[in-house]
Amino acid sequence: GLYSRSAVASVPPELLERYFQRVGDDYEIRKNIRALTVFGQHDLAQRAPFPRIDLAVTRNVLIYFTPELQKRALHLFAFSLREGGLLVLGKAESVSQLQDHFTPEEPRLKVYRRHGERVLIPPTRSAPWVRQPPMAGDLRSALRMPAPVIGTEPRGLRDNRPTIAEKSEQILLRLPMGVVLVDRGYDIHLINGAARRAFEIHGTAVDRDFVHLASVVPSQPLRSGIDRALEGDNSSIELHTEDTSGGGMRTLRLTFEGHRIGGGSAVPDSVLVIVEDLTDVTARMSLLEDRGTAAASELSALTRRADLLARTNEELLSANHELTLANAELRSANEELLVGSEEVQAATEEVETLNEELQATNEELETLNEELQATVEELNTTNDDLEARSAELEGVASMMRHQQDERDDALRNIADGLLASRDGIAVLDRSGEPITETELASLLGAMRPLDGEPTIAARRGLQARVLHGERVVGRYEVPGKDGTKARPVEIVGEPIRDGDGEVMGALLTMRPAPRTRAKPQ
Repeated sequence: GLYSRSAVASVPPELLERYFQRVGDDYEIRKNIRALTVFGQHDLAQRAPFPRIDLAVTRNVLIYFTPELQKRALHLFAFSLREGGLLVLGKAESVSQLQDHFTPEEPRLKVYRRHGERVLIPPTRSAPWVRQPPMAGDLRSALRMPAPVIGTEPRGLRDNRPTIAEKSEQILLRLPMGVVLVDRGYDIHLINGAARRAFEIHGTAVDRDFVHLASVVPSQPLRSGIDRALEGDNSSIELHTEDTSGGGMRTLRLTFEGHRIGGGSAVPDSVLVIVEDLTDVTARMSLLEDRGTAAASELSALTRRADLLARTNEELLSANHELTLANAELRSANEELLVGSEEVQAATEEVETLNEELQATNEELETLNEELQATVEELNTTNDDLEARSAELEGVASMMRHQQDERDDALRNIADGLLASRDGIAVLDRSGEPITETELASLLGAMRPLDGEPTIAARRGLQARVLHGERVVGRYEVPGKDGTKARPVEIVGEPIRDGDGEVMGALLTMRPAPRTRAKPQ
């Protein structure tokens, strides 16, 4: 509960006086407020949730989970939130896997309200006899945990023991650096979100070639580091790569450590690749080196000036001594000494003025550095927003392609069923082209209307009206088979609609034209 002055700059003064107390230059929450708050560490994959809570805020957490773990976390939220409680997610997250228990309250802000019957707590992801990974620490300690001895687990559960990925999943999500676990064939077994961002790996990565997927770094040092780690020679390298997302260059440190995951000999059978982004550190070191060089240059100049002043002062003292000895005889020399003293004072004032200017320049550089850091933070925020919007657009495009595929399949199924029933049928797509091979489909180009309308205009008019949703009946004359006399027929056109009521094609049915009755006299 301790915040800097800049962190509470937007808090109204009356709230600062009421709920905070000054601790040096910082502000601390008062004890009576902290006494109302319970702080605790909670594991969404293993621990039971708190019941009947009002608000759960978990922004940009579920995107790093597997679909199975995402569904479990949503189950826990549905159990722990009271009826009408609120759930706040990140921009790229949703409750699509558990829509029956959450309704959108503020869709743009990803705020959902809990509703419906109470759900049961889902079982934990690991059996009670499995040794759980530590809640804190790095992945190295988790991977060095001894495997359970065969025969110590309950009978019937030996084939359901969790894999290394299940044991290490929670630790991977907490690590700030990128972690990738590969086998001797360079195939990925584990990878966390930080490693995906560092190597720019998108989509499915597990069980795929790591050297091929990590295209942003040279393959030769990457493959060489993995091979040396498999031989027991752990190593670390630094690479300079191009940042394809924001431009510029990045500095990455890759550490290769061999591990033996399975039983057998002590020879490593997998490699843990740890990647750290040193771009900011390198930039700060370069900036500090430049500042140090500039400061050294200024110090050298000041030193030279000080030496010059010291020599000048010595000369003046010597002249003053000589003038004192000849004061009675050389009054004019005394006046020159006074003039020299004034020059020394002027030089001293100039040095003081220069020192003040240097201090002002240093303050301006510090202010400029703070502005640059703020600009970098704004750019990072904008980049996160663009990535979230891109993911949403990709989901909408995938849904539209799926709907179009379903419409095409439904139209083909209708056409296949009609082909199996009779030949006097033709199925048209949205553009008016026949997609069947029936007698009627082959005669569409030779139909002649009986009412005298031009053939092409009549046929196109019939198709256009049907494809616009009308049911149309027309009388036509079609050639007979094997050159026989043309016969009159009646063509009935009906639109074919999908589940949403939109026209996705047309069905034309041919039947003999009814005879016209003679008019009574």
